[in-house]
Amino acid sequence: MNRRLVASGLLAALLWHGATPAPAAAVAHTWYVNGSMAAAGTGGSCAAPDFVDVVAAVEDGDVQSGDTLFVCKGLYRLSGPLDLDGANKNLTIVGEGRTKTTLDGRNLDRVIDATGQDVSLQDLKVIQGRTDGSGGGVKAANVTLLRVAISLNRAAGDGGAVYATGNVTLTDSMVSTNAATDGDGGGIYAAGNITLTDTLVVSNSATGSGAGLYAGADITLDGADIQRNTAAADAGGAYVGD
Repeated sequence: MNRRLVASGLLAALLWHGATPAPAAAVAHTWYVNGSMAAAGTGGSCAAPDFVDVVAAVEDGDVQSGDTLFVCKGLYRLSGPLDLDGANKNLTIVGEGRTKTTLDGRNLDRVIDATGQDVSLQDLKVIQGRTDGSGGGVKAANVTLLRVAISLNRAAGDGGAVYATGNVTLTDSMVSTNAATDGDGGGIYAAGNITLTDTLVVSNSATGSGAGLYAGADITLDGADIQRNTAAADAGGAYVGD
């Protein structure tokens, strides 16, 4: 398994000349996860991954806040959430494409729990997350989705697919067939702002307001397509709260 390298030669030279080195800045690292492999390899590629279990990768002590998990193609059927909050890490999670890498919560729990952290997802699919609280698919402080499909997630509270205490930004993504069964924002709920670029929000539902989108502050749309979302209260498509 690859580990961060320390510039020991430079450090020794500085100490030899009596200089006190400045603290080294943390260097973000990319870790590879491949669930189709029987065992981890030397790291650095899908052919020889650092991890074979994506939950274990999130919890591993060598994976630091600010790092990237590259999740190789495959269906990852989770037995519990990716607990970024418990691990106290802001992570970027990247797949090989939203038709190739799928994180499946199997209707057992939410897929990503990053309640107090920021999370960025790219090039993957998030499906079948479920929670008795808020954020069936993803719960985080701030959420960024790039080329992500998030569907078939359900929350008893707010945010069937995504719940954020801050802001949510989506680009070239799709939010479909998610539900807030006793709350607002069947697709996306953000206490702050929601920004959509070239994104489809379709067939989401909420018993409250904003079946597609619910924002506490503002919603910005650029090339967004919002259709066939159903709310029992106000605004089936998009709603900005008071």
